[in-house]
Amino acid sequence: MRRVIFFVFILIVISVCLFLFSIDNNAWDPFRCSTHLSADVAKKNGDRIEFNININVVAFHKENSEVIVKGTLQDKDKSYSIYRRIFIPQKPSPLKDYSATVITCEKRHPKDNVPDILWQNYVLPEVPGIMFYMEITHLRKNALFFNGLDKPIFICTMPE
Repeated sequence: MRRVIFFVFILIVISVCLFLFSIDNNAWDPFRCSTHLSADVAKKNGDRIEFNININVVAFHKENSEVIVKGTLQDKDKSYSIYRRIFIPQKPSPLKDYSATVITCEKRHPKDNVPDILWQNYVLPEVPGIMFYMEITHLRKNALFFNGLDKPIFICTMPE
């Protein structure tokens, strides 16, 4: 009788552990969010760059996201169109709540005519191929705050 009780107890413990493990793995849900960003950025020489962009973030997997950026960028008297897809894998990092993030790939639409110098220096949080730290924080039930280690990136909202 003691053997049966012991085996039943072990089965219950294993079942509870598997249940808790499955809940922890299902804690992350895929999401899609969007935001609009208007900014006026000063260059080192005193010139100003204005950009007006829409950003859509699509995350189907916990470690991979796709960012779609559409809009315009104005530098001096020149106006550029932005239309890019950016692929961003996120890996765990030693910093609590931050993920190690790298822009691995960018796909430009033929209509996109922004020079890479402006794009990399004034729009992107980091040059492609260089790792940076990013934290994604839930604000209420339908807003996400994308925060870099040294500066905020943007806030976006999820459709309900």
